[in-house]
Amino acid sequence: MSHEIFSNDGLDARFDNLLVSGESTVSTIKSEEYNQQPKAPLASSPNIFPTKGKGIPSGTDDHDNFLFTKIQPTIKGEDEDDTYSSTYNMTNGSISMVTASKENRQTLLMKSAKLFQTGRMHLLQNRDEEAMKDFQLALKTQQDAEGGENGRSGKMLIDMGDIWCNDRGNARKALKCYSAAKRMLQYKSASKNMLAILNRLGFVLQERAQFNKAWNFFDQANKMHIKLGHKTNHFLNDFVLSRSYSLLGLGDVNTSIGSYKEAMTFYDKALKIQTKHFGRNDPTVASIIHHIGVLYCEQGNFKEAQHLLNESLFIRQKALPKTHIDIGQSLNSIGILHSSKGNKACALDAFSKSLSIRTTAFGNEHIDVMRTKINIAVLVTDKEIFAKSLKLFHDAERVTKEVLRVDHPFIGDIRVNMGNSFLKVQSDHKLAMGCYEEALRVYQLSELPKNHIKIVRVMNIMTRLNNMGNFI
Repeated sequence: MSHEIFSNDGLDARFDNLLVSGESTVSTIKSEEYNQQPKAPLASSPNIFPTKGKGIPSGTDDHDNFLFTKIQPTIKGEDEDDTYSSTYNMTNGSISMVTASKENRQTLLMKSAKLFQTGRMHLLQNRDEEAMKDFQLALKTQQDAEGGENGRSGKMLIDMGDIWCNDRGNARKALKCYSAAKRMLQYKSASKNMLAILNRLGFVLQERAQFNKAWNFFDQANKMHIKLGHKTNHFLNDFVLSRSYSLLGLGDVNTSIGSYKEAMTFYDKALKIQTKHFGRNDPTVASIIHHIGVLYCEQGNFKEAQHLLNESLFIRQKALPKTHIDIGQSLNSIGILHSSKGNKACALDAFSKSLSIRTTAFGNEHIDVMRTKINIAVLVTDKEIFAKSLKLFHDAERVTKEVLRVDHPFIGDIRVNMGNSFLKVQSDHKLAMGCYEEALRVYQLSELPKNHIKIVRVMNIMTRLNNMGNFI
């Protein structure tokens, strides 16, 4: 879930600058006085099921065509991620409904597992087409062994979705896998796997800013947890984690639409459940503490936010490897906090450490890496690196369209930052206004409420810029 934060380090005394938060957790929104510049959105993102990836883009000043590319609204029926109608056609051709012999079945299952691992290796090597062919063949081989679509195929699709979601940051492809898995697991509607798939669908839809659908899946999972509560002793740990993830997701959806009080209610419930079962110093508990810390930051309660974000980081550093992506997430959020407080040096230090972890794990093209790079660019952009910053904004928008949505609010945040950069470095009101207009278009095409702070904010910026133009 991508969320934005507004920091206090003014780039220009006339406007507010947006800092992008790419945590799939929450976004910090803090109103500024009229005479302060727009703060740049700081980036962070949620790693629901972590893994590996790639590094950093180079600069160019070929940006004019990109600046005024119109964002086209998603046409119903063409959006390939429609969870309720699309299924991921992972196989080529028909599937045999005849179960293989016992010996042949074992051979096919072993072949399927090997193909799956080969696909994962190709994915980590950026050989996406080869990886998908491996996955398709692995799934078809597994289905040939089992005699058609089945629960095992659904589990494999869950694993494939996790790889797309975590290794590649591609919520679009993850959503296809999870949607197909849900269909295959439907006959086990009360199973542990169904709870897992409902939460995963909720998280990827939240990451894609499809808040209504995300809420529905989290709510379904939460109600299923309540219904199954007394029947879960045989998988109690998994059940506790799954229940808290559902509550966490409901909190994230509320955070994204600006309902902070409701979000805190869900976060508190998740924290009580997790703490009671695992203790305060467990890394899964640290994740909830982190979310609450980010929420406090968004509300401007920096003292409490700093306490909770530092506590979460301490727990993670004690329990996880130094290069774990959860630590990278904590450092990115701490950088956002410092930026919001005007501590530029501390913010850059935290962002740099986060970027090192994220690029080592994910590489250049992962959406989380883009978010952290933008956070750094927002703080340091000047005439010398202006072209590189614009190239970074360009790349971030391209990746967002590829892995999330063409009308994702993060694209609006990117455009606001670009507009701020044109004002700060070149004092170019025309190009800045073009960026702000596109940001407003994207925000209004998204599922953000009409009175969301981002929409109100960019409209105020445009009004001020127009008023200034009358005197130039």
